Amino acid sequence: MKKKVTAIAGAIYDRLAGHLNVENTKIGLRKVNIVSERELERLCREYYVEVISRLMIIFAITVILSVVFIVKSVVKDENVVVKKNGYGGTTKTYTVAVEIADHIYHMDFDVGPLSYDEGQLMEVFDRGFQYIDETYLGENTGADWVTESLDLVTEIPELGLEVSWVSDDYNVVSASGVINAVDDSGNSTGGTLVNLTAKLEYNDYSAVRQYPIRIGTDITVSDNPELDEVKKTVEDIVNSSDEEVVTLPRSVNGHEISNKNKGNNALVIAGLGVMLSILMIRRQKDELKEKAKKRNDELMLTYPVLIDKLLLYLEAGLTVKGALTKLVTEDSNNKISKYLISELKYMLNEVNSGLPEAEGYSRLGARINLGSYMKLASLLSQNIRKGTKDILLMLRREEEAALLQKREFARKKGEEAGTKLLLPMILMLSVVMVIVVLPAFLSF
Repeated sequence: MKKKVTAIAGAIYDRLAGHLNVENTKIGLRKVNIVSERELERLCREYYVEVISRLMIIFAITVILSVVFIVKSVVKDENVVVKKNGYGGTTKTYTVAVEIADHIYHMDFDVGPLSYDEGQLMEVFDRGFQYIDETYLGENTGADWVTESLDLVTEIPELGLEVSWVSDDYNVVSASGVINAVDDSGNSTGGTLVNLTAKLEYNDYSAVRQYPIRIGTDITVSDNPELDEVKKTVEDIVNSSDEEVVTLPRSVNGHEISNKNKGNNALVIAGLGVMLSILMIRRQKDELKEKAKKRNDELMLTYPVLIDKLLLYLEAGLTVKGALTKLVTEDSNNKISKYLISELKYMLNEVNSGLPEAEGYSRLGARINLGSYMKLASLLSQNIRKGTKDILLMLRREEEAALLQKREFARKKGEEAGTKLLLPMILMLSVVMVIVVLPAFLSF
């Protein structure tokens, strides 16, 4: 399977090679791979084939998942399933898609909890009033002397009951249980007898009880009567059923009912596939840039060592070519970057194969493509072509410049490291501040 995908990706690359940014990719690959032009072409092709293969896999997975969700939502006879809360549960809101005159509306409807039958209601209401008896006085010790606000609950979730309160004197006690010290005339309310009426409601059933003690919705006009009619019908179907799970019909009042997210999953999968593809391509480019940056950093750090050894061998009487050959063969302590050793080996192989020595140095500088190395390559090339007598003097000056450059490079890296440590330091400071300040707040 992998071979087939690779073969197809290779065919796609061959067709699209003229439209891809191949040259820039070659430059990036060339920085981390010291190879011939033919080998570089092969590496470039492998790079793009790998990217295209991954894109093909992502595309295939995206298409398969999208088709699965589309088929599931279109082919399957998928009725809307509504699950009620248990007895004493709260009302839930469901959203379905309704097709009216070829237009899709998203309709919200309420689903009540499981219902009691008539035989159970009297017992449930008695339990509800018992709960109110135990709680309505709040912090007051008795109903004959109320000085604190009452705890007038509006629902009993455990029983699924709604509670409404009526006060026969709202100037004294509000429906929420707040006690007023004076009435509208400014007279004290102390000693006033007030009757509170609690009404328990469950669907169309209700029960009332009075509690004597001593001492207040925006109406929205619908702009779619048909949708409201469908909503009422759906709520009647769900709330009239005693079953915990209710399956709605496919059509209500001649209008199709379906899940709100029907068909949307395929679009989500497709979007995720596109995002994943973009991130993968970006990741590939970032990895190549990171390798090139690492290679440049190593070359800059090893440049002063190269100049020092080159001076040492030239002063010992070796030629430039001999000095570079000895440097490559005797670098047993790995003081010189592996990238530079590979570049020097490649250059010496070219020279030994017949390439003019001066041309070899020029190509070396061009391949490394760093200012210091290009300058050194120019000095060595001029020495071969013009026989410069003061090559040793120029290399000593270059060595001094290289040491200064190395110190500057180290300073720059130190600043970068400090910047990277800034965020962890801020986080640590935040933690320390919380540790110091939190006890002070808790002490209040």
